[in-house]
Amino acid sequence: MASKSTKGSIIAQILIVIFAAALYIVLTVPPSIWEQEKVESTTSHLNMSSIYEGEKFYHRLTHRYTTDKDELLSRIKADSSLINEQKLVDYTQQLKDQIDAYLNNPFVSSLLKLSQNIANIKSDLENNARYFKVHEDIANEAAELKQQVSSFNSDIKFPNYSHDASLLDTLYQLRRDLSDLNLQTAAAHSKELIENINQYLKDVEVAKIREQWAVLSTRIKAFNKAVKATDLVKRTSVADRIKDFNQYAVSALDKLNTLNLDQQLKEDDAIKEKIENLYQTFLKDFIITNKISRYKLSEQDMLVYNLSKDNFFSPVNHQPYVIIIDADSSDVKVESPMLFDELKEMVTPIAGEVSTFDYLHSFGSYLDTLKMIHEKGLAIKKKIRRNIEILVSNKELESLIQKYENSSEYSSYKDLMDFVEMVNNSKSFSSIVEDAGKARSALSIFEQMYDQSLFNNLDSLNTDVINNLNHYNDVLSKVRRLPRGVKNFDAEITKLNAVLEKIKQAKPNIEQLKTLQDKLADVLRFAADGKEITVDMVFKKTLKNAGYIHRNTKSWEEKKNK
Repeated sequence: MASKSTKGSIIAQILIVIFAAALYIVLTVPPSIWEQEKVESTTSHLNMSSIYEGEKFYHRLTHRYTTDKDELLSRIKADSSLINEQKLVDYTQQLKDQIDAYLNNPFVSSLLKLSQNIANIKSDLENNARYFKVHEDIANEAAELKQQVSSFNSDIKFPNYSHDASLLDTLYQLRRDLSDLNLQTAAAHSKELIENINQYLKDVEVAKIREQWAVLSTRIKAFNKAVKATDLVKRTSVADRIKDFNQYAVSALDKLNTLNLDQQLKEDDAIKEKIENLYQTFLKDFIITNKISRYKLSEQDMLVYNLSKDNFFSPVNHQPYVIIIDADSSDVKVESPMLFDELKEMVTPIAGEVSTFDYLHSFGSYLDTLKMIHEKGLAIKKKIRRNIEILVSNKELESLIQKYENSSEYSSYKDLMDFVEMVNNSKSFSSIVEDAGKARSALSIFEQMYDQSLFNNLDSLNTDVINNLNHYNDVLSKVRRLPRGVKNFDAEITKLNAVLEKIKQAKPNIEQLKTLQDKLADVLRFAADGKEITVDMVFKKTLKNAGYIHRNTKSWEEKKNK
């Protein structure tokens, strides 16, 4: 019995381990997959932004765009203006780091902290004077404290401290406003300030300051206690702030008392030497350093400066991003290659079916006939001058042509033709998706038109055109002597009616139109949702097209805003 019990116990333990491992996987793997999806999406967007900004930069240099990544990169890397801007940023950062290193030196930092908190106490006493007036004793004490605190940083008893406190405040302000200053001037000024401060550091009267501040600190504490005993605490938090400033000042003095001054001075001198060397470098690179300091490049310039070959490939399928220059060369489109092949595989047979719809071409023929008629009318106008009725008829015909071009029937025909051409020739995921959406709507219009024989719009337009041409014929018949070659529009009326009749007599497969609409709906869902692949045998990862940038618009940001 004991043997069976032991065996069962071992199996139970194994099962517990297996279940624990499975639970761990279930809890940790999906979040890691989601994080990977997020990283890949962010990287794709960054890559496309970098390429797009690189193309814009290239265009500013050459007045054209390029699909050659090697040419793009070589031209960017060779541009001195971008290199110099980054060099200015690097120099600014180097100077900032050295000033920060000096201000963060324990001895210097404590001196600055002491002087700043003394100034804060003085400022708070001054700014809250209006509250103190309701209590005469507190107002009087506040005034006396303010006077003593105000003179502390310039007290003749501490000439070395007063000197350095003032210069440290100047250096602190210089560091804060560095991005507003000429870099070379800032370096020279900071070098001079540090040299001047260092001369007096070793003689700062720390012991005397501690002794005098101890007395003043006790008085400040008593003042805070008196303020808190009144109704002033409901109107201002000055007591708490002054208490904190006082404690910071005491802490700074305590820190000064514990520091090894010789070591601090060595460190200060080392920093001073680094700033001196940096200043000499700035003098040699005068053209760059004689500019306003810059902490960083603009976002666009940063993307361009850091553009590399790695940016040109998707982090998911490692295919190159698609770069398409507009037909008029006015802009460039940078697009993700993700799922393009799958999309193309879905839409190609649909486009193939649409291309077999011969009846669609009659809608194009109808427009061609209208334009041919209009050209004939313009030719007649040149031969028969100063005839207002001919001029009006031509204008009316032009308006009817525009009306047909804007009609749902012709627009649907055009959308289907554009869809077929786009599928056959385009490398753009988004363009095919856009045209697929239009094609689906177009198929729906043709389905309704032929299923329900809805030709009222075309009949009405055709009647207007025929009436116009009949009127044109009447006008021509009244001309006493027609110029050679001028004939009426009877033949054109017959041709136009024949084209319209061909449109109306077509017998498209309605079920086929419905099926194609469903297939295009699947295409649009695929484009929006992407596809899932299996990861680690049981988990799912979603793959999506990461979008595009065109005309300074990022599709992923536009999608968020909608």
